[in-house]
Amino acid sequence: MIDDGGRSPSRQLNDAAEELERFLNRRRQPLRIRRVVLFTHPRSSCGTFTTPTVDLITTSTGDIAVLCEAEREAITSRQVAKLERLIVKDHRFNEEQLKRRSRTALKRARKLPPAIDPTGSILGAEVAAVRSESRPY
Repeated sequence: MIDDGGRSPSRQLNDAAEELERFLNRRRQPLRIRRVVLFTHPRSSCGTFTTPTVDLITTSTGDIAVLCEAEREAITSRQVAKLERLIVKDHRFNEEQLKRRSRTALKRARKLPPAIDPTGSILGAEVAAVRSESRPY
């Protein structure tokens, strides 16, 4: 079970958790993110792990509930609200950046010279830009 980059589930999880920790640290909210790998297939099972790189590997959501309950005292509801505001603000910022980049790309595409399609017709810049981003025929 690896992703397109050859990373195991625990590596994928640790990469994302480490990025979130860095994000929070830069905003003066140091927090350790617990890492959990949950296998949900009915026939999943967990063997013995000699050097796990995550906090919990399980096939039971109940195990996650136990971990969350144990961590409940580690963070206040006020901190949770502040973290939520930070993350929501960051998501909105990133969505706006994506929209801005898309608008910029469209403006650039409109400046492209006309192109000729396989039938010999002249296409507008918007069509040429879409074709250049899509898969070849």
